Amino acid sequence: RFNYSTWGIVDYLDYLLIPLTMAYFLLRDVAFDGQSIGKRIAKLKVVTTNGKPFTAMQSVLRNVWALPIFFLPVAGLNYIAIPVLILASLADGFMVLTQGKRIGHNLAFTSVVNS
Repeated sequence: RFNYSTWGIVDYLDYLLIPLTMAYFLLRDVAFDGQSIGKRIAKLKVVTTNGKPFTAMQSVLRNVWALPIFFLPVAGLNYIAIPVLILASLADGFMVLTQGKRIGHNLAFTSVVNS
């Protein structure tokens, strides 16, 4: 039997870091005007295809396909997350090969351009 009264602050960090990591992953492109850290280094930028400002919702839509990554450590859900990730990655790769754009770009009406 597990005694929660012996937990210290460090033991609770996972409960804080996992949602923070998930939020960063979903919103990373909107935090710096359409550039994540990697896009800033590569001098790339996410823009909308209709010329309007890039929004947080579009950032979430661009990256939602990878959300099952956060369910991999959860016992039981990892059996669902793995096939979903594999299928999403294959579909994403197919879209890139055939249309030159990821599924997320089509969902969010965005594109990546040189900045």
